[in-house]
Amino acid sequence: MSKKAKNTEDIEDQIENGESSDSTQVDDKADKRSKAKDKSKKEKDPVELVAELKETILRIRADFDNFRKRTQRDIADARAYGKISAVEEILPIFDTFKMALQAANMDNADLNTLLAGLNMIQNQFSQSFGALGIDEINALGEAFDPNIHEAVSEEFSEDKEAGVVIGQHRCGYKVGERLIRAATVVVSKGPQVEEAQETEEALEE
Repeated sequence: MSKKAKNTEDIEDQIENGESSDSTQVDDKADKRSKAKDKSKKEKDPVELVAELKETILRIRADFDNFRKRTQRDIADARAYGKISAVEEILPIFDTFKMALQAANMDNADLNTLLAGLNMIQNQFSQSFGALGIDEINALGEAFDPNIHEAVSEEFSEDKEAGVVIGQHRCGYKVGERLIRAATVVVSKGPQVEEAQETEEALEE
């Protein structure tokens, strides 16, 4: 190989090596810029972070406030619909009651007709209560239960043991397990013993 050809090859090798070195340097600079950019993204300004947190809190608060208002509106609507349903059941009874009053005010009012009208009203009430899911609490003869009974007095009873309901002033009502009104009752104290009788007689004297 001639000296001139060898020199040419050396120059070409140097050029290739130089290009490769320059390319590597360019890649290194690009990597450094990328890492710096990523670092700047990760390390946000504290002021910006506080602003973002405030915005998030305000958004959550607004969502909760909307949820609370929507819930209150749904509850109010449910109560209104419940009232409407109850009134729809009671209106026919009220109509019958007005007709009974009109019949009672007539000159030729008949007692049997009035009783029949009152029985009709009572039956309509029972049907309406059943449609509304209202159950009647009839405590007479049952064991006293403070959860559904309200005792207004106690009396001695020769045929009922103590704690048994022997009288009822008002029946109670409930919907499912929820009490609407307790039954007001008279509760037995059991048979009256002689000692108690003597004590009461002594007190009366």
